[in-house]
Amino acid sequence: MTTSTTLRCALVAVALAAAASAPARAGAGEVGERIARVQALLTDWQLDEAAAIAEELERELPDVPPVQAVVGAVRFHQGDYEGAVRLLRRASEGGDTVPLLPLAQSTLAETRGFVAAESAHFVVRVPPGKDELLQPIALEALEAAYGAIGAAFDYRPQRKIVVDILHDARGLASVSTLTEKEIETSGTIAICKFNRLMATSPKALARGYSWLDTLAHEFVHLVVSEKSKNNVPVWLHEGLAKYNETRWRGAPGLALEPASENLLAAALKKDTLITFEQMHPSMAKLPSQKDAALAFAEVFTVVEMLDQPRAAPNARPFATALLESLRGGATLDQALTAATGGDLAALQRQWRAYLKTRAFHLVPGAEPKRLTFVKDARKGGATVDEHEDEAALDEAKGKSGRQFVRLGNLLRAKRRLRAATVEYQKAVTQVGLHSPALHNRLAGVYLELGEVDAAKKALADTLGAFPTDPQTHVLLGRVALRGKEWAAARRHYEQASWEAPFNPEIHMALHTVAVETKDTVLAARAQRALELLSGAQRSSSVVPAQAKEGAPFGILEVRSRPWGRVLLDGVDTGVTTPLVDYRVTPGPHRVRLLDPVTGREQGRGVEIKPGEILRLELELEELDEQERRALVEAEERLVRPVLPAPKRPAPPAHPTRPPAPWEEPDEEPPLVPLPPGPP
Repeated sequence: MTTSTTLRCALVAVALAAAASAPARAGAGEVGERIARVQALLTDWQLDEAAAIAEELERELPDVPPVQAVVGAVRFHQGDYEGAVRLLRRASEGGDTVPLLPLAQSTLAETRGFVAAESAHFVVRVPPGKDELLQPIALEALEAAYGAIGAAFDYRPQRKIVVDILHDARGLASVSTLTEKEIETSGTIAICKFNRLMATSPKALARGYSWLDTLAHEFVHLVVSEKSKNNVPVWLHEGLAKYNETRWRGAPGLALEPASENLLAAALKKDTLITFEQMHPSMAKLPSQKDAALAFAEVFTVVEMLDQPRAAPNARPFATALLESLRGGATLDQALTAATGGDLAALQRQWRAYLKTRAFHLVPGAEPKRLTFVKDARKGGATVDEHEDEAALDEAKGKSGRQFVRLGNLLRAKRRLRAATVEYQKAVTQVGLHSPALHNRLAGVYLELGEVDAAKKALADTLGAFPTDPQTHVLLGRVALRGKEWAAARRHYEQASWEAPFNPEIHMALHTVAVETKDTVLAARAQRALELLSGAQRSSSVVPAQAKEGAPFGILEVRSRPWGRVLLDGVDTGVTTPLVDYRVTPGPHRVRLLDPVTGREQGRGVEIKPGEILRLELELEELDEQERRALVEAEERLVRPVLPAPKRPAPPAHPTRPPAPWEEPDEEPPLVPLPPGPP
């Protein structure tokens, strides 16, 4: 017998002796049975029952290591990481083997200092700072999911569900049994484990992700696990979750986008479908994001098929019948036969036949969105514009396509808008519907030129292929807002927040809608979001005007009506007004503010003195193209002063080359007569 075995036997003996003398319980063997019972209940996702037994054990035998270990495990499942670590450490120091301790410690370290917000059925905890704007949005969606999903599965958890939203992939790995590499390879951004939900903040993805659908998806997993006593195989688990994740915002079955249908149709044709066995033990273990997207599309259509109206009168929903059979101890084949009339083999044959007759909504060029994890999420990350520029480049095809996009981005940055549309249109012609970011770039420039119909056409094409793309909805929101279509503007901007909630424009626009519609709740939420984002959106580019640590500086503070994005010497700071306590190198600078919602802007030259606090109050205005160009040229003269050209001998005669796109003047937009003013 080894030393550790001897010690463990001694500890069990101590526990049994203590149990025998405990007035509330008799029988030495009963303690071991109760500990084993708690462990089995945790495995079966029956947390409430496990917690009740654990509380009794803790009252009776608080100093017995095996009791401390099992009570610590319950605390961990409840989301009390500090209490869990304290008990698990005591159990370990007492000689008990505690394999859960390292995970509990890393979870506590990752979530220490998180801010909690509660609703009737959920507790959402996030890192302090801008992630706090996620809480009211998440709680509203989760409560909607609780009602709709609970009704669909005839099951509603009676305790408050803990939801932890982590900084990034590293954070998700710290609180789960997945590695950071597995998370990024498969595109896993959330999990349901240990009777709670864990998700990655949208700030960790370059263009966000469907984080509210994802939270609802994970809630379905929790409901399925608890109702079935954790007896559902992975492929069916994921199918039920994927098919039902949109119930919080509408009907089930809305989550299969054209890009996923393209992928599934191609795999069906080539006979390269992923088997149910390959999906075990987790979708996160699949070798690529494309494989994971295909697997989700497959299991979605399995549940879609099973959810068709049943011929038998008064037939119960198949999911309810299936989960109740599994909860009662039936095998998967027995449960499937009871719920659908056939076993697993019959189901697979039926599903393949269903796929061959299913009407696919195919959109040429539409591909599943690739999740790109950013490396500096905890420091703020890049701005929306930087991510969109990079996405347009990544999605361009071939060297010439990337060159068109690169020229378009350059021209747009220099406010050569007409020339930018020419380059973007060349890229669009080459790429087709493959790139939502590129279409959005083109539509955005059309809006800046006032060509609303051209922008609407580009956006309509994108929306058909990528119905949840956040920037597409932002641009559609701009169109609606400028037309004073308040309900449509709110719908588009809120849908953009379902994927990319850290874009300040969303909350500026929603605040405008709230004021116009006298919605005080929405106004307060948008105001709070803007306060959280103020100073939190940092550009990944260096802002040359910002003073380095330890260097002389003056303070610049800027407020504006309406809000605007702040550029210093032509470089986007990533900050939306109000700009507070911003350290700037002494000397002359140019401040420019842009309101992406209305297109208004304003600029001002300033002189910053060491130790001075300079405060600006600016009113953003609608500028014509000549006035906009003057602002940009003033910045360029400040950063790159115009020097007299050196005298050089005349070059040899050669054919005149055509001007480059950025050298050609933009066409001046036609002057539109203003309507007569009031008498």
